[in-house]
Amino acid sequence: MSLLKFNWAEGLEVGAGVIVRVIFRVGVSLAVGVAIEVGVTVGFLVGDGEAILTVGITVGIDSASSLFFGVGMGATSVIWVGTEGLLILNIKIMPNTDKISNIIVNTIYFFESIINNTLLMKILAIETSCDDTCAAVLENDRLLSNVISSQTDLHAKWGGVVPDIAKRAHTERIEVVIIEALKRSKPSGPKIRTTSLDREALLKFLLKDIDVIAVTLGPGLAIALGVGVNKAKELAIKYNKKLIEVNHVEGHILANLIKNKLGKPERKIEFPALAMTVSGGHTKIILIQNPPCPPLTKGGLNLKYTVVGETLDDAAGEALDKAAKMMGLGYPGGPILERLAEKGDKKYLILPRPLSTQKNFDYSFSGLKTSFYYQIKDWPKEKIGQNLANLSATFQDAVFDSLLIKFKKAIEFYNPKTLLACGGVMANLEIRKRLRKMAKEFNIPLLMPVKKQFNTDNAAMIGIVGYYKALRGEFVEDIESLDRNPRLEI
Repeated sequence: MSLLKFNWAEGLEVGAGVIVRVIFRVGVSLAVGVAIEVGVTVGFLVGDGEAILTVGITVGIDSASSLFFGVGMGATSVIWVGTEGLLILNIKIMPNTDKISNIIVNTIYFFESIINNTLLMKILAIETSCDDTCAAVLENDRLLSNVISSQTDLHAKWGGVVPDIAKRAHTERIEVVIIEALKRSKPSGPKIRTTSLDREALLKFLLKDIDVIAVTLGPGLAIALGVGVNKAKELAIKYNKKLIEVNHVEGHILANLIKNKLGKPERKIEFPALAMTVSGGHTKIILIQNPPCPPLTKGGLNLKYTVVGETLDDAAGEALDKAAKMMGLGYPGGPILERLAEKGDKKYLILPRPLSTQKNFDYSFSGLKTSFYYQIKDWPKEKIGQNLANLSATFQDAVFDSLLIKFKKAIEFYNPKTLLACGGVMANLEIRKRLRKMAKEFNIPLLMPVKKQFNTDNAAMIGIVGYYKALRGEFVEDIESLDRNPRLEI
């Protein structure tokens, strides 16, 4: 990791509320001008940890090249928190070596540079939760490369994802995809001469700048998840990299915060926030809060998720795919329905909005799918073929209505300051348009992934979660025992 050492601190909690810190700091002292100090400080947390009473031994040199030494007492308090770090006020009383009778009040204003911008970590992210083999490289929250190898063509003739085929394809492609992501992440300029290297040597060469590996642990298809998890463990152990496990659903949520190489767009989530995640594997409404980060962590978001509503049976994306299959359309069905629905009559059939009158925020799409099936099951193929646009528009409208009815109820109940929408179904332009309209009616900011590829499964979203978890020091302690978790809850 690259680190500007204007202020560096590593801490160890040795007991309840007692922290030992080793510090290196460049600051401005009222008494001795610019001083460089090295010392050991024992801190006692006050309140919620925003203030620390300190006792320590310090040695240093001031701007006049005078060496000083002393046992200091003081306090450190966080007085401002921003996206680039923390502004901290440190007041210390310490006897001066030259004039023991004098008391030096050393007031230092500094940015906690280890928190964010000057801590430059490179993250390799891996995602294999279903049928896309994905790898990405990020520098902090900035995306350098994002590679997605789709398996759609392999599963299309079966009308859905076949687990064994997915596993085999992941196994064949995972290393190639990782290498490609690493190569694309390098700065433009003279090309890296890698033709003479075998794959193992090439991986070793490309991984030398990587600090952290982040991988999807779940939820997802078990044997698909296993390929990514095992590869991440292999690389972390072999090349001595830190490893972070990531929840796939959290990845979709934080996909809204991915930045390009220039650090754009700058987006801010005001809390509490309310997210709707919609894909072929999950449909949830999630309340998001941001409690303070634990003391001695390096900052970043510390999000707390509470699922307040979810599907009781099929996911919304799964329902769209199954409806397409009933009409004899291809896989995946959602994008096909979207194209056909543009020219169809959304009132062509009368379909239910299950659970819409109930006060909870849960969904059900099984009954909707069944109602659609029974209305068209006796139709000849010719009639279905002549009405594909109308049928697509009708079913899609029913799904989207169901989503928004419950999301609106949740907004009214929780009164969030930010709305987020994510997941594969959010690539659909119609649902995005309806969500923007709803957000405007409530006068609440709405965040949706800025690129279509950030809605569907990708490794960039896994990397952004990995970045914030790295700031909080949430690394896998026992890499060998880490295992996939297909039913992982957020």
